Amino acid sequence: MSKYSSSRWIALTAVVAVCGIGCGDSWAPEQRAVGLMVASGQNAAFPDDTFPLTTWFTDSDGLPLGTRPSDVRWTSSDIGVVEQISDSMFVARALGSATLAAEVTLEEKTFTTELEFHVIPPLTGRMAWVRQAKFGGPVQLVSRDLSTHTVVSAPAFGHPNAAQGLPALSPDGRYVAIQAARPTSDIAPPAIYLVDLALKSATSLTDSMPGNQISPRWLPDGQRLHYGE
Repeated sequence: MSKYSSSRWIALTAVVAVCGIGCGDSWAPEQRAVGLMVASGQNAAFPDDTFPLTTWFTDSDGLPLGTRPSDVRWTSSDIGVVEQISDSMFVARALGSATLAAEVTLEEKTFTTELEFHVIPPLTGRMAWVRQAKFGGPVQLVSRDLSTHTVVSAPAFGHPNAAQGLPALSPDGRYVAIQAARPTSDIAPPAIYLVDLALKSATSLTDSMPGNQISPRWLPDGQRLHYGE
């Protein structure tokens, strides 16, 4: 499986979790709960980032039930890397990895789940951001090599008159994942594009998919992305 199809799988997994959370299911967890899952979708952060984690009971198919468990007990394998600061909020303290474990007891049965969480460096020798090159023009992606201080405009992608936004630089500093309106219209639904800063090329990842694809973010392995819809 390519890294791009893997990216889509991750994103769709997150969407399924959200749907299960918000679809108003009336199933009682004490009737059908057979497992526990972390239904956040985030497994990486930069130092000093704060983020929530939530848990949901799952049925025999591994899908979330419609009621969130209460009295969840969280632990971090390394509070110097990731520390819990409230019932479901955490803060990334330092670079590294930590296992975040949740435990819930329901009618004398204990359910557990774990998430391997990574705190990754925010700088890789390059910066990427969006700017407006001329008054009234679209906001578009540029990158900068921190060693030479050279600012380079990105190759063309998406609709030329539409704003590009929320760039995410890959862990190795070579790629930028970014959302942009599709080529059909400057008000078309946004899709995710992958810009290769070394080859100065851009690839469409999701513009063949219906709806909106927004807010790309890299997983720590640098091979996969997750995004919202």
